[in-house]
Amino acid sequence: MEELQQIAELLRNAAYSDDRLGNDKMPKIDWSIRVTIPRTDRGNLYFSCGIWNNKGPSEPKFASMSFVYEVNIGMKDLQKWNEHGSIYFPPGKFTLERLKTEILMLFSIEKLYEPKETKQ
Repeated sequence: MEELQQIAELLRNAAYSDDRLGNDKMPKIDWSIRVTIPRTDRGNLYFSCGIWNNKGPSEPKFASMSFVYEVNIGMKDLQKWNEHGSIYFPPGKFTLERLKTEILMLFSIEKLYEPKETKQ
């Protein structure tokens, strides 16, 4: 589940990128990870993951991305959408680094959010 935590942190950091956190002048980006199939008899657990912008006056371009995460396999089935239509990638697995690259390009992100270290 470590990889799922890394995915969640990447999606959160993209949503708060370029000083969007608390800045009403920046277009808002939302994200989601949810269980789509509970643990199977083979021990697999399926998640649906996505990130999208809220199209509006401050963001005329629509952008969205979704993919599946399987605990036993990893990320797969990446799909992107923009104002021109959908962009499908070849079926199969992809890496966290590839996900990061695709998010930065699709949402024109210059700098990902970097949370402050917390003391434990």
